[in-house]
Formats: sequence, C-alpha cells, structure tokens
Amino acid sequence: MPILPSSEAVATGAGVYNQQFTPAANDIQRNIVIIGTFLPALAAGITVETVYGPYSNASQIATIFGNGTMLHRLAIAVFTGAPSGGPTVWVIPQAESTPTYATSATFVITGPASAAGTLAVYVDNIRYAVSVASGDSATTIGNNLAAAFAADPNCPVTSINTSGSVACTSIAGGPWGNSIPVAINIQTGDALPTGVAVTVTALTTGAGVPVIANALNNALGIGSNANTLPGGQWMTDLVHGYLASGSVMATTAQDQTTVAAISAYNGLANTNPPVGCYDHTVGKPFRCIMGDATKSTTFPSALSTFATTNTYDRTDGILCVPGSRTHPCEIAATATAAINVRAGAVSSRPYSGMVLPASKQVPRASGHRNTPTGIRR
Repeated sequence: MPILPSSEAVATGAGVYNQQFTPAANDIQRNIVIIGTFLPALAAGITVETVYGPYSNASQIATIFGNGTMLHRLAIAVFTGAPSGGPTVWVIPQAESTPTYATSATFVITGPASAAGTLAVYVDNIRYAVSVASGDSATTIGNNLAAAFAADPNCPVTSINTSGSVACTSIAGGPWGNSIPVAINIQTGDALPTGVAVTVTALTTGAGVPVIANALNNALGIGSNANTLPGGQWMTDLVHGYLASGSVMATTAQDQTTVAAISAYNGLANTNPPVGCYDHTVGKPFRCIMGDATKSTTFPSALSTFATTNTYDRTDGILCVPGSRTHPCEIAATATAAINVRAGAVSSRPYSGMVLPASKQVPRASGHRNTPTGIRR
C-alpha cells in the first residue's frame, strides 16, 4: 500500500564523526624507593618493612633513621644525583640482621711532624683535612682526625684513636662497611706533612644481610599488580645497600640471593604465565642498578659475569666506575637518580656517557636502553 503524507512511521539513523588521533607517550611519575638499614638505637620509633616518605632531602631521612647509616648514605647519593625536582623519594627500613660491623686499625699514624702541613684523609670520598703543626705527635694527629670524623654528621664511620692508630668502624652493620673506601692523598696537592707517615687498612669483617624480599613483599605487596606505593603510584627504581660484600658486585652467594629476590619480585622474562608484579595485563616494572668500583684496565669482569648468569633478569643491572673512591652502592644510587632526572624531563633522552655528579667519572653500564616507559634490559 502507498505511504500517504499523513502516515506515521519510526525512523532510526546513525552517523559517524571522523576524528584523527595523534599517538603520544605519557611520562609516568618516577619513584625511587631506598631499602636499607638504620641505627638500631632508633628502632622504638620505626616500623620496619613499611613505606616512609616522600622525602625532599637527605637530612629528613637522617633525622628519622640516623646519621651515617646505610639509609642516610644512600639518600645523600640519591639527592646528589637529583638535587632538585625529578623523582619522588621513598624509604623502606629494615632492621639489621644479627650483624657484625666492619672495622680495622684504618689509619695508623707515625710521627712526630717536623713541619706544619695538612693531613688529607678520605672516607667514602669525603675529604677530611686535618691541620698538623710542627712537633705534633702521632697521638695528637690521631685525636684530631678522630674529632674530624665525629664532627661530620654524614660520616659513615665512628672512630677511636689509640696512640696514633685510628680504628674506624662502620655505622651500618653487615658487609656494607667492607666497601667503604678509605685512602689518603687523592687530590692534586695533597701531601703528608714532613715527618708524618700513614698506613691505611681497609675495613673488613662486616657480615649479616637482611632479606630484601621481606621488605618488598611486606611493604609493596605480592603478586600481579603489586608494587603499590601510597597514592596508587608504584616504584620505578629501587636503590639498596645489600650488594656490598666487596668492590665487585653480584659475585658472592649473598649478592646473587639478593639479585634473585629482586628479579623474582618484578618477574622474570621467561615465565609463562608471568609471575611477580610484572604481568601481561598490568605491568609495574622497575629497575635496580648495582654499583662496581673495581680497578680494571679491561672490561670489568662483574659486567661480563652478570650478563652470562642473569640471562632472564629484566630488573637488575650493573654500573661500573673503576677505581672510584665512592661506595659502590652509592655510585648506583647517584646514577639511578641522575638517570631519572634526565628521563623524567624527556623520556627519549639517552643517558649513556653521563658524568655522575659525585664521582666525576663516566660509568660503564650493562645493557640498558632508554624507552618511553622506562629503562629495561
């Protein structure tokens, strides 16, 4: 039948509006989490294996966790690499694990001085300039050196002088102290005062490492979509002080235990289905750099060893600054922060060949590359 002008009908219509989208990568908030030990005397006011922060400077961390401790020294290194702006810094404290403290008759001084001068002593790349007067005995010089250590809130050691033998002990327990570099006369112009001699002995005997997996699991959660910081953010970079059994990283059994725990928490690259907090649906990957200061005229052995033993590790990496007088873990902490500052400003900027603010040396890093979502192996 025909449709008349007076007929009623229902009509359905559809339209399409074409709009061109331009792909763009968004830089996420970068969060550095420092895991380490604190001063045991402050334990009553600290809840271990929980997240503290955020912090804007190292002094805040020293106030809560103690001066010269592992957490404080790592914080100094992080804020050296990121002096203003950049990543947000958090802390997860762990109690020391039945530790022994690295110690030695570190600086053995002989005298007396036959002329005035300056004794330049270095502990973890901190220069302590002790004025020496003509006629000063070894005991006097030693007392002045011990006083210089005690007057510095950033110093990582305590000391006792006995007739010119200044014995230093690491404030932080465990093997961390074994890697605190000690030296004399590093800078141009440094020279022993006439009549004075100094024998330098490295710190040793530090032992006892906390289980880093406990800090990760208890503070950040376990499993897919874990790694959760306050405010719904997540850790993009991990800094810790547990790979310090010597100047060579990732070679001892304890080093490998810690590396494996960190890698397992993030998730290995060869598992199906995925494990850890990095899965196929919601990934919260993070990076962890270790430090190495081994003197070497060839390619540092720690790099080649790590590359062959950690084939499926997409979390950990090693950065070498051969011959550095800075603690290896602090080298890694400074580099982590400096990389985040550069990547946070423009995520595509490369960081290979960067000069670290603390060491003023160009590090050699293992196979990481910069990507819009972070730095991966």
